[in-house]
Amino acid sequence: MSVKVVINQCFGGFGLSEKAEAIVEERIGREFDPYEHPRHCPVLVSVVEELGEAANGRCANLTVEELRWGRRYIIKEYDGVEKVCEPEQIKWINVSGETG
Repeated sequence: MSVKVVINQCFGGFGLSEKAEAIVEERIGREFDPYEHPRHCPVLVSVVEELGEAANGRCANLTVEELRWGRRYIIKEYDGVEKVCEPEQIKWINVSGETG
């Protein structure tokens, strides 16, 4: 089963619209905290997919990315624009000076 992750694709930052946030809270049964809630949460992913642009917060352009290689990821961010990175995409530097 593939893993999907919600990220922001514009300057500004991640955020849900009031409507999207209310739906997520209703489905998870508690308050939504964008800083503590995992971006791969199936409820969050499904709400963003269902609402499309209506899920976007004030300064957000949310998209759903599917992991290609597994179940591990980090989100890199610059001025609110986010990118999903998987371990296979990272060029590691060994202490011996070798790259790989």
